[in-house]
Amino acid sequence: MCTEKSHGQMEKWQPTQEQHTWLMPHLTKFRQVKCDNEPAFWAQFYREWLESWPEQDILWPDHPAEDELPQGQEKELHLAEKARKQVVVGLPMDIVLHPATSMPTTGHTRK
Repeated sequence: MCTEKSHGQMEKWQPTQEQHTWLMPHLTKFRQVKCDNEPAFWAQFYREWLESWPEQDILWPDHPAEDELPQGQEKELHLAEKARKQVVVGLPMDIVLHPATSMPTTGHTRK
C-alpha cells in the first residue's frame, strides 16, 4: 500500500529532464486554458503523463505494465496514481512561478 514513507518520497520527487521537456508545451497550453476547459485539460494531461511514465513501472519495475495486476496491487496502483496526480498538478505552476529553481534534478525515467 501507499505508506507515509512513500507519500514523503512523492513530495520530494522532482521531474527528470525528459519529463521537464515534455511539460514545456503543456505549460503553454495550460496558460491558454479557459476556466471552463480546465477539467478537460487536466484529464488529458494526466492521461498522457501516465501513458508516458506509468506509475506501475515505478512501483514494480520488474513487472511489465501490460500484465494484469492482482487486486491488492490494483488498489495500490490507483492510490499511487492519485498521489502522483497531486504532485504533478503543481509542476506547471512551479515552472511559471519559479522557473530558475524548477529544473529537474532527480526522478524516474521511462525504460
